[in-house]
Amino acid sequence: MARTVNGHTIAPGAYLPRVDLRGADLKEARLEESFLQGADLREAELGWAFLGGADLQDADLTDADLRFASLRETNMAGAVLVRAKLLGAKMQGALLHGADFTDADLSQADLTRAVLQKANLRGAKMDQAFLYGAKAPHADFRDVSLVAANCRRAVLTGADMRGADLCGADLQRADLTGARLEGALYDDDTTIDTGFNAEVSGMRRVDG
Repeated sequence: MARTVNGHTIAPGAYLPRVDLRGADLKEARLEESFLQGADLREAELGWAFLGGADLQDADLTDADLRFASLRETNMAGAVLVRAKLLGAKMQGALLHGADFTDADLSQADLTRAVLQKANLRGAKMDQAFLYGAKAPHADFRDVSLVAANCRRAVLTGADMRGADLCGADLQRADLTGARLEGALYDDDTTIDTGFNAEVSGMRRVDG
């Protein structure tokens, strides 16, 4: 199960704080419960890697490929994931407080009950993402594409969702208290609780 990459042993429970693995081929790597705090993983290949329960706090994953990676309950607070590829990533219960996902691709990612408080998701692609019960108060969702995303029971209090594309999104029982929604798009397939006035909130309806 263990393997050596750039002189470092890659295995579950590895202790690699601030390790330099920039551009490393870590596809399908087993790094569960590993300590990678502050690691340099820019442009690393981490598709289908196993990182459940790992500590990636403040790690730099700019332009990293994490497609279909397992990141359940991973601590990525303060991590930089600018332009990261996270298509289909499994991120249930992940700690993403203050993480930077600017322009990242989180399409079809599972963020069930993930903590995204004050996370920066500006310009991210989150089509068909699963955000059921996610906690994202004061997160930045400006210009995010959330087409057909499941946001049921998500906590979006104080979130900035200006310009977000919510066409087909499920926002039933989501907490939108204090959220900014000016210019956010919605259509006939967008579901929001009865009594919520999209027009008063500044949302823009898309016909057809």
